[in-house]
Amino acid sequence: DIDPLTLAVVRQKLLAVSEEIVETMVRTCFSPLLNQSRDLSAVVLDGEAQVVAQAERTPIHMGAMPFAVRAMAKDFADDIVPGDVLMANDPYWGGSHLPDITLVKPVFRDGALKFWVAIRAHQSDTGGISAGGYSPSAREIFHEGIRIPPVKVVEAGRMRNDVLRMVCENTRKAEDTHGDIMAMFASVEVGAERVDALLDRYGVERIDACSAAILDAGEAAMRAYICQLKPGVYKSTAYLDHDGVETERYPLPVTVTVNEDDIEVDFRDVGDQVASYYNSPIANTSACVYIAFFYLSNDQQVQNEGSTRAIKILTRKGSLVDSVAPAPVTGCTTFTAAVIVEAVLRAMDGSAPNAIVAGCARRFRYVIAGDDPVTGSYIYHYFSNKGGFGAN
Repeated sequence: DIDPLTLAVVRQKLLAVSEEIVETMVRTCFSPLLNQSRDLSAVVLDGEAQVVAQAERTPIHMGAMPFAVRAMAKDFADDIVPGDVLMANDPYWGGSHLPDITLVKPVFRDGALKFWVAIRAHQSDTGGISAGGYSPSAREIFHEGIRIPPVKVVEAGRMRNDVLRMVCENTRKAEDTHGDIMAMFASVEVGAERVDALLDRYGVERIDACSAAILDAGEAAMRAYICQLKPGVYKSTAYLDHDGVETERYPLPVTVTVNEDDIEVDFRDVGDQVASYYNSPIANTSACVYIAFFYLSNDQQVQNEGSTRAIKILTRKGSLVDSVAPAPVTGCTTFTAAVIVEAVLRAMDGSAPNAIVAGCARRFRYVIAGDDPVTGSYIYHYFSNKGGFGAN
């Protein structure tokens, strides 16, 4: 058992580590998309790649990142040593969409892997047929940019410059991409140092106990919230304005079953994946569901992966919300994500009517790219969320 005071202090210190990872990135990266828009997030995970602390930045990143870390951990299995840094962005290796590159560094103690520190940052470009990666004309993921399966970009402390160069040279702004990825390296290095310091100060056993207690508290808080809901089976449908090919008002139906202390979210009636960038891989879809219930519970204790033990997600492989390669996916984190969250919240109106807000305006974005004769090439991303939300 761990005393409540120590648990509270360690929890806050782990949260501070995730915040420092983000702030290191913001202060050292090159691209305005990162240092101004701050389209990035960081998490601290235990040795089993379960999120125990996360910086509250981009919600769609935080719920999806452990899928990528687990995919990398599984792929390298026993071939992970101190000083390694792994990289991936592939939606079919636990990622969300190609612009979101994830770097993760393991933290060892006495030869055992005890923690991971990870950062995900949206790159201004990752190649593909359109600058920025968002192309409604993409018909397969190969049109959207470079796919990075799990790779070691730092091996036992030695930078793999060949891998880094290969990634950067497949983008339209290689210098900026190189600077941003180097900033990501610095960020996870800082995070690993801080976790090391925590292990030095409190010892492995106490930190392990605190991590387990944080996850258990997250689960308990989510189950306590669910116990307050009206049990039952609730259905709803939200709509994409268009499927990117031919169908207007593409439906995303969901059935939410509220039990005594757990919830089942069933998307198996959603249609097949489409030949446009609205497809959502399972990591992205799961993050959307978690966003909805994190919002509803309104409890800081659920901001870790323990809370997801109370939520079961059912999908159908090859559907728009559980796409398989080579379906394009770049629009999933914005356009499709908003519809998935809205569908879940609409369903929950029957169980928690006073907590639900009406649907939100669909997001609007564009990318401008070109060459300036004085300053060289440029890529500008513009995001608009001006439509707002309805009342409750």
